Amino acid sequence: MGEYDAAPSKRVGDLMDSVLGADLAGRLNDTQRAARAWFSVAGKLEREHTMGLFVHELAGRAPELIVYVDSNAIAQDLMTNRDLYVARMEYAGYEVSDVQFKLSRRRRERRGQEEEQPEEQLPELDAEEMAQVDTLVPASGDSLDEAIRTAMIWSLRREKALRST
Repeated sequence: MGEYDAAPSKRVGDLMDSVLGADLAGRLNDTQRAARAWFSVAGKLEREHTMGLFVHELAGRAPELIVYVDSNAIAQDLMTNRDLYVARMEYAGYEVSDVQFKLSRRRRERRGQEEEQPEEQLPELDAEEMAQVDTLVPASGDSLDEAIRTAMIWSLRREKALRST
């Protein structure tokens, strides 16, 4: 058997430049370059909750990246890994001295308005209905099965609420 010859690794920033072209990358302002780097290194969760970015310039060192998110809980979770994000940003070709996560005011106001609406209370399933769910989708620990199971439970609870009105 021959040896596996792996292709040389490339930095994400280099790959983005090859896709976007150096000309376009050269016309981006500092915040746009930071956003390009952030969205290239951020995972799905981070991208879904990012509401905006701000580059805070600091005298004598690399700027600080402030990422505005839609939830305090997400901000706290992401803060625990901020050193990892600093390293990822550097690998993507945008050096920062720190990454801070803050709650976006714009999102908070929108969420506050949504929370004012009363939540619909659905009736719980009885033992017979839960046995039906267990028969159709046994609890296996698989994420897809659990998603199907949860959807089925909510659907049956919704049907039960409609029948009782």
